[in-house]
Amino acid sequence: MSRSTADADFAAYCEARWRDLVAALEREGVHGSTARMAVAEALSTLRRGWARRVREADVDAEVWAAARERAGLPPDEGRLPLAAPTPDAEPDPPGAWLERAERRSALRRRVLRRRVVRGVLACAVVVGALSWWQTRPEPPPVRAEDNPLPVAWYADGELHLERVVVGLPGVEAFRPVGSSVAVRLEDGTRWLVTPDGELEEPERPLRFTAREGVPRLLSAADFEVMDRARAADGSTVQVVLYRKGWDSLRVDRYVAIVCRSDQDCREHPLPGRIRFG
Repeated sequence: MSRSTADADFAAYCEARWRDLVAALEREGVHGSTARMAVAEALSTLRRGWARRVREADVDAEVWAAARERAGLPPDEGRLPLAAPTPDAEPDPPGAWLERAERRSALRRRVLRRRVVRGVLACAVVVGALSWWQTRPEPPPVRAEDNPLPVAWYADGELHLERVVVGLPGVEAFRPVGSSVAVRLEDGTRWLVTPDGELEEPERPLRFTAREGVPRLLSAADFEVMDRARAADGSTVQVVLYRKGWDSLRVDRYVAIVCRSDQDCREHPLPGRIRFG
């Protein structure tokens, strides 16, 4: 059966069975307009593959079962009961009701597609969150300890902040960002370390540039300035290696010298070499 022939056969069936179907639902207690829409939606749903249904199935039984389901009635294994229609079952032609059923079906499909899209997006968000949760770094160990220097510094796998020390191996570079410290690890990942020692993902890309030149305020033959940094209050901090003695008798020790000016400096002993950024 060709497409045009199937369409013509479907239209003829609708014209022939419309009143019987509506009347049968009304006898089951279904209101007139509800009965009409239930029949129209049943016919619209079964229209696809109509030629195959006519060849292989009991079309009356399928349409009657679908109409009952649409009307909210329990299943009925019997065929469509053909009887004289009631006065209220002299409905307008099925064409207008079929068009309304098609529009409602199209609306349902659009709503379903939106829900599917929202569901896919929600799943993507959940998967992304789970992925982040599984790959997030373990919280680093943190201990309370006042920083003797006015700047953050790093030594032996530990980042020294103002009030805490954070165990963070593999820090390649770091710099202050407000009250936090941005760090870049050897594997390329970048984090913000809060003043409490927690790791946070940066909201914007972090850039690590060379520090501005810090004036060298100290110079002498028996020590070497290893690193320098400028604190937020304007003071200069210098890591100094003191050398005393010669060859096997030489004793080296590191100190930090904090200078507000070349006449106002204080010395802080260090456990070893440290670095700024």
